[in-house]
Amino acid sequence: MVFTPVFISNSQKMKVVFSISLLFILGLSFAQNSSFIRTYGGSDFNYGKGILALPDTSYIICGNRSVGGSNGSIWLFRVDSAGAFIWEKYINTYDIATVEDITWFNDTSFLICGTVLLNSDYQIYAAKYSIDGEQLWEKVLGTPSWDFGKSLVSDLASNVWVTGYSFPYDTFNTDAVIYKLSGNNGDSLMYVRLDFAYTDKGTYIDTLASSLVLTAQSTDINNDSCISTVLYMDKLLNVKWSIPFGSDSVDYYLRCTGEDSYHRLWVGGGYKNDTSSHESYYFACLDTSGFVIFDRAGGYYGSLYVNRMAINDKSVVYTLGPTLDGYLSFGNSDYGLVIDSSGYGGIAYYGEVQNDYGEDVALATDGGLVMIGSTENYTSNVTSILLIKLDSTHTYNDGDHIHYAHIDENNFGNEISAFPNPSRDRFFIHTKVNYSHFIISNIYGQTIREGDEISNSEIDLSNEANGLYFLSLISKEKIHTIKLLLQK
Repeated sequence: MVFTPVFISNSQKMKVVFSISLLFILGLSFAQNSSFIRTYGGSDFNYGKGILALPDTSYIICGNRSVGGSNGSIWLFRVDSAGAFIWEKYINTYDIATVEDITWFNDTSFLICGTVLLNSDYQIYAAKYSIDGEQLWEKVLGTPSWDFGKSLVSDLASNVWVTGYSFPYDTFNTDAVIYKLSGNNGDSLMYVRLDFAYTDKGTYIDTLASSLVLTAQSTDINNDSCISTVLYMDKLLNVKWSIPFGSDSVDYYLRCTGEDSYHRLWVGGGYKNDTSSHESYYFACLDTSGFVIFDRAGGYYGSLYVNRMAINDKSVVYTLGPTLDGYLSFGNSDYGLVIDSSGYGGIAYYGEVQNDYGEDVALATDGGLVMIGSTENYTSNVTSILLIKLDSTHTYNDGDHIHYAHIDENNFGNEISAFPNPSRDRFFIHTKVNYSHFIISNIYGQTIREGDEISNSEIDLSNEANGLYFLSLISKEKIHTIKLLLQK
């Protein structure tokens, strides 16, 4: 099957739309086959890292945030079919916390992986959450040396496999590491270090049939070269076969893998010649014996490399990464989405006037796609998480854009406050925001009430059921949202 390239120019400017049609934005029926963009964040820097698509057309997003000059924390949140908050969580009890990967555990829970700094020691972080935002367990893994988490996956036996890298005790080179954890409580069941005699890093781990697949990078600092290796292992971490990619003159950086319906293994990343100033796109398709069926080096003009991929039940592969700065003559990077099946495909570009960086892609329930990453377009000196939702035709609609601030951050400047909160019936609202519209919604994204002004600064929810509600005040600059907890 040959895919015709879908070219979407980023000459369209991001239109910050704050006038709201409630059925258009918050109605659940709007989710079917829709296209929109949403940005998330407040002050400072916010980076989207991963996304999961749920059957009810909601999405779970993980990213990293920094507020008020802080060192950073992990930001987890779930949004409804139109991109509005359902819940959000912060992992901010460590000196620094960053997330790198998110994956499903089962239909009702998911896993995240990254790195935390605790008492001057970097350690691998792994956690399990329910789809309702409840933390089921969290684990900090590592040695007395520094350790960094990069990726994780679960298998059918409810084991969790985590990879990353660790500094050894005797040299400055790092080793790739693999942890096997119990999916029930996160307890460590197995630990292995992989030393290829260079600076080694585990970059991605996945399951293929009944085996594990690990991509690892080995950098020889003396020769200024990087070789990526794909290792096919059993569940006892015995290597069945391995394939290296790269040489002294060509560096390879493999970042992800995936399995299609024919049980073929796809690997994606980038390569860089010694004479080149930037990476170029690379992916390959392998069988379960390690034979390379075909690969594609370069060819997709403007696409730098692959960060993540998604594969549908027809073995169509969607890879996402950034594009080369200025490729479309706008001086910026965009989301580069490559659609492929048998070594032939096309690339589509999605983005705004400023730099955009694509990190992860998932298949949406309506046949479309959701992509997550970051943008510098929202305002100067601020990076926001950028969610792009495409319909089944991969249409890009930046005319439908809404920005959501951190719910917890809205109270930092006392812009909005509610008293009492929790309340049995009425909430008295004090705000410094010059808003033109307000919306009250429940955790399912359904509108409870709306209007141009809150009468007498009072909100009466006495006729509503106990639970969490969201008050959003819409101004010309952004949407300010706080939580209202009703407890009769």
